[in-house]
Amino acid sequence: IGDSAFDTCEELNGTLTLNEGLLTIGDDAFAACVKFIGDLTIPNSVTSIGDSAFDECESLDGTLTLGSGLLTIGDDVFNDCFSLTGNLVIPDNVTSIDEGAFYRLSSMTGTLTIGSGITRIEDVTFKYGGFTGSLVIPTNVTHIGEEVFEDCRWLTGNLVLHAGITHVGYQAFEETFLLTSCDCYIAKTAFSGNGQFRASGIS
Repeated sequence: IGDSAFDTCEELNGTLTLNEGLLTIGDDAFAACVKFIGDLTIPNSVTSIGDSAFDECESLDGTLTLGSGLLTIGDDVFNDCFSLTGNLVIPDNVTSIDEGAFYRLSSMTGTLTIGSGITRIEDVTFKYGGFTGSLVIPTNVTHIGEEVFEDCRWLTGNLVLHAGITHVGYQAFEETFLLTSCDCYIAKTAFSGNGQFRASGIS
């Protein structure tokens, strides 16, 4: 599906079905298709989703399933899809998630599972998410950007920052009120500026 193929097709409504065999979803492919409803399933055959592909598809109100063949997720792909619900599972084959990819998924009140293939979590990736349960940072992650988990206020339990992490951005865990403790195995120099745990449950 090419770039901007259905961008701002505001009268398209009902559910969106993507068939197996689809390989890529281009930039802005379904951006601002504000009347799509129901579940969204990315087929296992899809390897990449371009920037803002589903940006502001605000009426999608079912679950989001990412196919096992997915490798890269662009900027703002699901930005402001704030009616999506359920769990978010990022497959282990995904190696790259760009900025704001899952920004403001505020109705997604299930658990967040970050795949083992991720090495970088870019700025504001999960900001304002409604996720619940514990947060596990995979051991391959080396970089956590700015405001990544800011205001993910329902995440709970103990946070482990493993020794391989070399950068934690400003306000990365701000307002994660229910995270109660942190086992931190990284150098102080990994913290960029301050405020990483401001207004969180971690002292």
